[in-house]
Amino acid sequence: MNGHAPRAAAFLAALGSSGPVTQRVALVVAHPDDDIIAAAGQLARLRRLTLIHATAGAPGANGDSEIGRVRKAELAASLSAAAAAPERQFLYDLPDGGVMDQIADLVGRLIVDLSDVDVVMTHPFEGGHTDHDACAFAVWRACEDLTRTRGMAPDRVEFSSYYSRRGKVRAGAFWEDPGCPALRIDLAPDAMARRVAAFACHRSQDQNLRYFYLDRESFRRAPDYDFAEPPPPKATLYGPEAEAQLMARIRALLP
Repeated sequence: MNGHAPRAAAFLAALGSSGPVTQRVALVVAHPDDDIIAAAGQLARLRRLTLIHATAGAPGANGDSEIGRVRKAELAASLSAAAAAPERQFLYDLPDGGVMDQIADLVGRLIVDLSDVDVVMTHPFEGGHTDHDACAFAVWRACEDLTRTRGMAPDRVEFSSYYSRRGKVRAGAFWEDPGCPALRIDLAPDAMARRVAAFACHRSQDQNLRYFYLDRESFRRAPDYDFAEPPPPKATLYGPEAEAQLMARIRALLP
């Protein structure tokens, strides 16, 4: 459960200020550009950051393929442009587009790597991409296991991504949840410059990145999703067949 999340509240309050953020924060994303979409303007402020990428953005578990090498180089350049300095950085190298097929492995690895952080920030469960939704579930499941076995887990926070609204892509905003209001940060000129520069590094993803704002970033405490049911928008961008496959894998791992 994430209904009472004091560390998430403290983290969001720190993000809403102008100073450094000193909480131990893990950012868990599916692909090499998702961290930049999430928080390019904030990464320089996260002084105790653990950065976790589920995939290298390459098909198959092959970050050393040509595509994988390109995307890892873009990632390194974009983190430099964003002035990010993670304390720890992990690449799990799961297959791009196939995270749901290895979701149990993802949960197991997250249980280890999230065990010593205060807050974990990841994708919302909104039907935008199967990899995103698999990460959202895996983070929740890892936190549930940590609570059960250790009595404590990081509080969950989300960054805005994209979802389907009336058949169209809506990016850079959340599917509304009245219990979890969004914190919108209008970027100061220096933060916006970092975001613009970081986006420019991901040339292979130009067509996807064009949907996102460059002057703002949004965050919220993660809702208490019912992961036994499809994402709240009820219409995924990846279609009913992939949705059925994802939900079958998620339901198999529910407590």
